Amino acid sequence: MSQESINILSTSVHNVNAALQKQDFDIVIEQTTRGLNQLHQIHFHLLSARIIAYEQKNELDQAYSDSTIMTNEFPNSALGYIHTTNILMKRRKSEQAFTTCNNALEQELVAPSDPNYEDLMQLYRSVIDRRKQKEKIDFMKILPKEIVSIIVEYLRMGERLICLNVSQRWRQTILDCPNALCSWILGPFSAQRDLRVGYENVQLISEYLRELHIFLLESDQEAFKAVVNMLDNVKFDHLRTFSLYASSIDRVRLWKVLDNSKYTLEELYFTFASTRISFVDIISRCKNIKNLTFDTTRPLGYSNNPPLPLSLTHLKIHAEQIGKMELQAVLETGKNLQELTIGYCHAGLLMTFTRWGSKSLYHIVLNPNRFDPADTIPEYQRALKEQEVKKVNSMTKKYITSGKMIGVHDCDDVTAQLLLPLLKKYEHTTEAISVAVSQEGDEGPHYWREFTGYGTPLIKFLKLGITDKTEPIFASVIRNCPALEVIEFCESRLTDITFDALQSISSREEETGGLRCFVIRGDEDGPKTRVSDKGLRSFFEFYASLGKKSTLEEVRLEFISGIQAFTLRTLSQIKSLKHINLAGTLEENEEVMNIAIRSFSNSSSLPLLEYVSFDQIPITDEGIEQIDCKHIKLHGLDDITTAGVEAMINNSNVLKYLEVAGCQDVEYEPVLNLTKISGIKLSFTV
Repeated sequence: MSQESINILSTSVHNVNAALQKQDFDIVIEQTTRGLNQLHQIHFHLLSARIIAYEQKNELDQAYSDSTIMTNEFPNSALGYIHTTNILMKRRKSEQAFTTCNNALEQELVAPSDPNYEDLMQLYRSVIDRRKQKEKIDFMKILPKEIVSIIVEYLRMGERLICLNVSQRWRQTILDCPNALCSWILGPFSAQRDLRVGYENVQLISEYLRELHIFLLESDQEAFKAVVNMLDNVKFDHLRTFSLYASSIDRVRLWKVLDNSKYTLEELYFTFASTRISFVDIISRCKNIKNLTFDTTRPLGYSNNPPLPLSLTHLKIHAEQIGKMELQAVLETGKNLQELTIGYCHAGLLMTFTRWGSKSLYHIVLNPNRFDPADTIPEYQRALKEQEVKKVNSMTKKYITSGKMIGVHDCDDVTAQLLLPLLKKYEHTTEAISVAVSQEGDEGPHYWREFTGYGTPLIKFLKLGITDKTEPIFASVIRNCPALEVIEFCESRLTDITFDALQSISSREEETGGLRCFVIRGDEDGPKTRVSDKGLRSFFEFYASLGKKSTLEEVRLEFISGIQAFTLRTLSQIKSLKHINLAGTLEENEEVMNIAIRSFSNSSSLPLLEYVSFDQIPITDEGIEQIDCKHIKLHGLDDITTAGVEAMINNSNVLKYLEVAGCQDVEYEPVLNLTKISGIKLSFTV
C-alpha cells in the first residue's frame, strides 16, 4: 500500500466535495471513480497485511477467513491464493491446498503478468511435491517390518531421520538398528535438507551417534542457521569423533559439544574454526582425546598448562608462526605423541624436536599445506557431493599422511646440520623422508655436504626436491637405501647420476623387495622441469627386462620436459605396471603421442594395468580409442571429442570407472547415456 494511493484518494474526496457544491456532476463521477479504484487497492493491501499479522500470531482461523474474502473479492490476483494455500498447509489440509492452487491455475484465473504469478507457480510445485511425498509415506506405512529393515540399511542419515515420522513401525525399526545411526555427515548440500525434520528426531538418535562431521560454506546461511539451531537444541553426549570445518560457530556452542562428550571424544578435527575456540579450550576439556587436528589463524598460545592428555597420540597443528617455547611445551607434556605435524614454523625447530622429542614419536612433519578434510575423513567427498567414482591415490599418500616419516619438504632453510641429528635420533623407526633443498647455486653443496652417504636399510620412501649442484649428494643417499619402495622427485632436474643410482638399488631387489612407485613432478604453473630422457629410458628398460620379476607398479610423470614419446612406449613393456599417470609431460606432436599412448592398450603387454590418467597432453581420439583398463581419467585434453570417448567405451572390455574433466569438445549427455548402458560409473565435470 503506497502513500501515493492514499494521497490520490484524499485528493479525490476533496475534489468530489468541491464539485458537489458547484453541482459539477461530471467531475463528481470522474473523481469518485478514481477514488473508488484507489479504495479497492487499499482494501487489497490492508487485507493482505492483516492476513500476514494473523499468521504470525498463529491465529489461522482469522487468517483463513480474510484470505477467503480476498480470493472472492480479488479472484484474478495470485496473492490471495498464495495466502490461502500457505494457511491450509499449516493446518495440514494438503488436499484443499492443492485444490486452491490448482483451480487458480487450471481455470486461468490469474494471468502470467501478475507480479506474484511465479510465486504461485513455485508454491503449486511445492504442494505437488508434498502430495507425492504423502503418497509415498502412505505406501511405506503398509510395508512389512522385514522389508523396512532392508530399506533402512540403504538410506542416508537424513533420510532415516525423515522416516522416523512415517509410522511407529518405521521408528522402532530404525532405532533397533543402532549401527545405521552411528555416523552422520552434515555437508553444505545436506545440512538444511537433513535438519528440516526438526530437532526432536535428532535428539532421539543422539544416544546412538558416535561420529558427527560438519562441513559448512560461509555463503550458505540457511545451512549455517540449521546447524547452529541443532547445536542449541540437541545434546550430543556419546560422540567419539567430532569434525568441524567452519569458522563462524561461536565458542560457547563448541564448548557445549566438548563438555557433553568429554569422556567419550577420541578424535577431534577443528579446521578454520580457530577464531572461536582455542587449543587450551580443547585439551582442558577432552581428557581422553587420541587424535586432534587443530587449524587456527592465530598464535597457538600454549605454554604447558594444562599438560596434553596422556591419551593424545596424533596431533596436527596449523597456527601462526609456532615458536620454540610453544613446541617445547607440546613435546614436554605430550609424552605419548606418535604423530606430530606442525604448520607455519621455521627450520630452527628441528633442534627442538631433536632435544625434546619423545621416543614414541615416529611421524614428524613441518610446514605441510593446510589440512585437507579428505586426509582425515574418507567420506569427505561424499559429504560435499555424491561421487560414484572414487579417487585413486598414489602410493606416496600413505607415507605422507600417516607413515613413519620425517618430512621437511615445505620448510625453507633446512640444512644437513639441522636435519641429520633428528634423523639419527629416530633412525630405528624412520621409514620415510621428505626434504627439499632451498639453497640455490653453490650454497646447496655447502649446506648439504654432510648428508653425503646418509641412508638406512629401513628407508622405504623418499620425497626429494634437489638442485643440479646437490644431485650427487642425494644420489648417494638413494644408493644407501636398499629397501626403497617409493620415490618422488619434485621440481628436480634429474640427470643420469640419479637414474644410475636408482638402477644400482634395483639390481639388488631380490634381497630387498624392490621399487614399486616412481614419481617425477614438475611445477604445474611454472616452466616444466627438464629431466634426462636417456637416463629415464634406461631405467624403464631395466624394469622391462625383468619381465614377471619386475616390482614397479606405479609411474607418474607430471609437468616435466625433455622426454621423448619412444621412452613412453618403453613403459608398455613393464608387465608389473598397475598405475600410469601422465600430466603435461610431453611436447611431441599429436601423431607421435597417439602412437605412444596406443601402446598402453595391449593387454598382453600390461596385463595388470588398472588405472591410467592423461592430463593436459597432446593426444587425439585416435590415441584413446583402444585404451582399456578398470579406471580411466581424461583431464584437460583439448583435442579429444565425444566420438573418441564413445569409441573408447564401446571398445572396452574391463572399464568400470571413467573420469572426464575439462575436455571442452566432449559432451556430457552422450557419454552419460553410453556409460549407463555399459554399466560404467561416470564422473564428469566441465
